[in-house]
Amino acid sequence: MISKELKLSGDDIQILKYMTGCGSHIQKRDWGARNYFETNTSGKDYKSLVRLNQLGYVIREPLNQDIFPDGVLFRCTELGCRAAGMNERQIVKCLYGRHGRRE
Repeated sequence: MISKELKLSGDDIQILKYMTGCGSHIQKRDWGARNYFETNTSGKDYKSLVRLNQLGYVIREPLNQDIFPDGVLFRCTELGCRAAGMNERQIVKCLYGRHGRRE
């Protein structure tokens, strides 16, 4: 059986890192301070995010369609956080907020 992580492209990893605030320009202590990616169904990253959702790396959440009619919100899962290179503390911050609680 092929590992799910083998199905990720470099672009997929970059999306996961971007949506969780992980990057070479951001101090590692600040990784996980955000956890969202807003796009629309015609956005250039939409197909990749749908695929990441099908693989379990992100979840899709509704947006207020009155404000953002074509909008879609994605959040990273624990699997996605691990693929982005986060450690346990960063994962907790990303998934549950700075104090370990869902905000």
